[in-house]
Amino acid sequence: MVRKIASVIAGLACFAAVSGMLSLLATHAWPAYAAAYPHRAYTMAMLIVRLTAGVVAIVCAAALTAALAEQRRPAALWLGITLLAISLPWHIHIWKQYPAWYHLFWFASLIPTALLGERLLRMSQAGPRSRPA
Repeated sequence: MVRKIASVIAGLACFAAVSGMLSLLATHAWPAYAAAYPHRAYTMAMLIVRLTAGVVAIVCAAALTAALAEQRRPAALWLGITLLAISLPWHIHIWKQYPAWYHLFWFASLIPTALLGERLLRMSQAGPRSRPA
């Protein structure tokens, strides 16, 4: 149980680090994004980039969580649930600043994306499949 909790905490730290780095990259590489960032005046493309960065961060975090846990799939599931619990109050607070679809996509994608991260880790560790001759 301690290992599962520690793996989820590590996954949360990984999520914060990856999403922070991707946000920093977006603000430095895209001047319009940097200008929109302080006021959350994002275009559709910017919102999609933000959601994509979040998905990438969740996949990375879930893969790390699964790699550290004894029971990989349940740990990845708990990471998704924890991210949902953490982000729910924040998204309710900023609900009017973003379109409803943005929040709904985020909520709907958290747990499946965390499970995808675990599956991608499992597939990468399985090695290449032998092909029939």
